[in-house]
Amino acid sequence: QDQPKLTLSLDEMAAGTSEQPCELLVIGAGPHALALVTKLLEPTEELAAEFPENDHLFKSDPARHVVAAKHPNFPPAKYFLSKVAIRKARAKATSNERSHRDVLKHVRILDPHGCWMARWQRQFAALQIPQLRSATNAHPDPLDQHTMRLYVEEHGCRDEFKRLQLDRTNIYNGPFEVPSTRIFNTFCETVVKRYHLEDQVEAATVQLIEMTSSSSLTRETETSPSEACLLKVKCQDGSVRWAKQVVVAIGSLTTPRIPEWASEWMATSSPDVLVHATTLMTQEPSCWISPRDKRLLIVGAGLTAGHLAVRACKEGATVTLLARAEIQPKQFDLDLGWMSNHRNKHMGDFWSLGTAERLAQLKATKGGGSISPEVLATMAEYQEHGQCRVIENSEVIHLEREGQTWQVTLDSGEDVEYDTIWLATGTVVDVRRQPLFESLMKTHPCELHQGMAKFTEQLQWRPDVPVYVMGEWSALELGPGAVNLMGGRAAAARISHHMKQTQAWLQ
Repeated sequence: QDQPKLTLSLDEMAAGTSEQPCELLVIGAGPHALALVTKLLEPTEELAAEFPENDHLFKSDPARHVVAAKHPNFPPAKYFLSKVAIRKARAKATSNERSHRDVLKHVRILDPHGCWMARWQRQFAALQIPQLRSATNAHPDPLDQHTMRLYVEEHGCRDEFKRLQLDRTNIYNGPFEVPSTRIFNTFCETVVKRYHLEDQVEAATVQLIEMTSSSSLTRETETSPSEACLLKVKCQDGSVRWAKQVVVAIGSLTTPRIPEWASEWMATSSPDVLVHATTLMTQEPSCWISPRDKRLLIVGAGLTAGHLAVRACKEGATVTLLARAEIQPKQFDLDLGWMSNHRNKHMGDFWSLGTAERLAQLKATKGGGSISPEVLATMAEYQEHGQCRVIENSEVIHLEREGQTWQVTLDSGEDVEYDTIWLATGTVVDVRRQPLFESLMKTHPCELHQGMAKFTEQLQWRPDVPVYVMGEWSALELGPGAVNLMGGRAAAARISHHMKQTQAWLQ
């Protein structure tokens, strides 16, 4: 196959676009992207930011590859802003529109929906999620972890925080509340407005990132070849954007995990009889096909499977939830130790591991899927009425279509008939499976370990490629919580810290 052309003249770079390359292009407009962009705009230092170079919380010894937490428990109160300081910083940000615009003129944000948090809200609506699984300190506000709590207090809506059924122990000492979906979305809207980001998202679906370099730019300036690189971002509509740096904040929903027994049927079956949960969560709400009066099989053992089971039961389906292992009841998606006052110690220990050990830690900590106690309790009510059945430690070994019915054979030997099958089997986190990275993997491949990318500490694709990646793709650096909201805060802290030190347009 022909290799992509890597060296372009400035005229070639300008072809197809009348615009100059932007300093930074952000792909995605979800909570992780919002955390990053606001972090770049906010001058207030977050002393409790979670990354190894934060010497308020961690002590690093690069020679020994060891990172140690300075505080065995949660960071001291002095590392968080007081209510007075938060209010002053919020007011300053609100009045700083001119300085925000000065920075934002160098930034482009692309998202298929053309607005902030649209996919996030669509997913929550499809699953009818009443409250988040993340605690009240997990959100995109760059100022401080406690800003959402203060917002709720100020607006007299304390009942929007839901109390968790957790006991205080020597392992877990809080937080004990999670926000409702409504108040979280409302709070995020205030963050968007505070940093004057309402009109910053362009509606575009990115398909490919290509690395190029300008022979003219390298020859006519004193910049190094790596500094002279430009990134060509191709969109679905054929348009092209040019950028000096790109941040990818899209998650892995575009790469669903399809069981082998279902793969041959996916291309030929309509969504009303066989569909993956990623489609149900990202499609237009008007495309939702109610499973009323259907015999529905949901395959999966995670929280998505649980939420889908509850919605289907509400809509009048007879549901079977099939899990290949025992369902794990968990309040959070991680073990309590990683969510507790010992989190910093766990993170320091993780960063001190070699790559192979980090991979093992990720698998051990994440385990399989888990379902929150609240969702399990709702499912149990439907089980009592015979509308929901849960089969654990079993999986499908054969699938056939006879007329309008699925003939499903389980490894137990049981044969069951269903009208519809929903696959809540997760996604594949492998950069080789993400079309966005196809060109980069050919021309500038990153380091891989069992499909997991090993990026730099700054979450850069590699030192000579100015592409940064947020979310679960960066779990080898961010740790087991990379995909969740705290992982978004941590990734934003790393990337913004690095960019503010190296980029003149952010000085």
